[in-house]
Amino acid sequence: MLKHLHNKKIQKRIWIIMAILILPAFMFWGAGSAMRSSKEQGAGIIAGKEISLLEYQDALRATRNQALLIWGDEFFKLEKQMNLEAQAWDRLLLLEEAGKRKIKVSDGEVSDLIQSYPFFQKNSKFDMAIYERLLKFMFGTPVRIFEEQIRKNIAVHKLYQSITSGIAVSDEEIKNEYKKDNEEARVEYLNALPQDYAEGVAPLEDKEIEDYFKNNSLEFKKPESFNLEYAEILYPQDAKASETNDIDNKAKNIFPKLRNNKELSAAARQASLEAKQTSFFTLNEPIPGIGWSPEIIDMLTKLKPNQPAVPVHTAKGWYFLQLKEKKAPYVPGFGEVKEQVREKLIQLKSKQLAKEKIETAFTKIKDMDKEELKSVDFDKLAREFNLKPGQTEFFKRASYIPGIGISDKFFDIVSSLKVGELSIILETEQGFYIVRLKEWKGIDEAQYLKEKEKLSSRVLELKKQGVFAAFLEQLQKEARLQLNFTPQAEYPLSKK
Repeated sequence: MLKHLHNKKIQKRIWIIMAILILPAFMFWGAGSAMRSSKEQGAGIIAGKEISLLEYQDALRATRNQALLIWGDEFFKLEKQMNLEAQAWDRLLLLEEAGKRKIKVSDGEVSDLIQSYPFFQKNSKFDMAIYERLLKFMFGTPVRIFEEQIRKNIAVHKLYQSITSGIAVSDEEIKNEYKKDNEEARVEYLNALPQDYAEGVAPLEDKEIEDYFKNNSLEFKKPESFNLEYAEILYPQDAKASETNDIDNKAKNIFPKLRNNKELSAAARQASLEAKQTSFFTLNEPIPGIGWSPEIIDMLTKLKPNQPAVPVHTAKGWYFLQLKEKKAPYVPGFGEVKEQVREKLIQLKSKQLAKEKIETAFTKIKDMDKEELKSVDFDKLAREFNLKPGQTEFFKRASYIPGIGISDKFFDIVSSLKVGELSIILETEQGFYIVRLKEWKGIDEAQYLKEKEKLSSRVLELKKQGVFAAFLEQLQKEARLQLNFTPQAEYPLSKK
């Protein structure tokens, strides 16, 4: 039945909106359920107010329910990418703000919205039997709790309306957005990439390397590093839903044993798991033996040595962790980083060589008269100055250009050129370029007028979302959120 919940026409739009933590009308991440008091340790603090574990659990389950409403069957494929935990905290924050503004939602508004959902209807009319069956078997949520979630969805939407009610868009903004999506360019270029000149760098003397280190030692400062002890329960490759559920349940059963043991290795043996150590790593490195894991990295700075952590749930499975050692940042001695300093110097000198090469070519181009410029031979210049020539197919703004990368910077430059005109030297992360516009495709004015009205709604919604995202970001700064545990591990959400 979940297939009927999924509207493919709005899939891409909603995914983009979710990425900035805003959903369109009545489609927010999930709003709150009934708040219950708890004597146990709180989940965290928002603006000085303690959030109990039960409040957080309610928020997380409401967030999951909302994602189910939006994605239907595809939710189970996307769940691990959604960061429902962060969305649950933002939901709590927005509801706190809605409460401060005394935003009210009537029972009638809740009833009307629920009855308007097509997946709760039969023959275009609300069907109580379908409603109760879906809540029980798909969402695993009692009717009262679900309706309270919907009430708070509406409260968040009313907050959204309040913040964005006065926003409008001009004809110029609409047309500029259309141009961004539809203008195209084709260019030819000369490039000088630093890595192509590394072999031309003269051999470096030890004194030169050491002198650079003395003058720039902070560049080589070692960041905070960590050594973890861990045990893991991983999902089989291409695991079925039943297999992941079994592993999730096993992880939840193991956690109490780990929590009651000061030594993870001893607790792991009791649970028939192997305890391993990572060796030291930094927050910007893959974790030895585990790989890249933002979930683990996110909690590291909150741990103290020999303090067991709650289980961490990742796309690979479950990790049980204990911080063994932590090293503070330090500036290493020259001997420890000599080869890194050598490589840095080679990179700098290679970049300087590349810049000099393309500047020499550009100087020759500037000395040409207008007629010569129109027919300047890039291939000939490339041979003369040891550069590389190239050309592109038609590309749009924000597209990927083979051999160059993301096109935004290129597009900004070429959009100001006339066909046949050369750019100034353009520096990118890859290297240095001189670009000549070969062809330009502007917008079709007639087509624009046909699409303008529809586009204006999208541009207005995007502008509203940007304003609301900035508003939420400010709330996040002011809230001074403090987390007392790794949330996704305490109340894992598995398929019903």
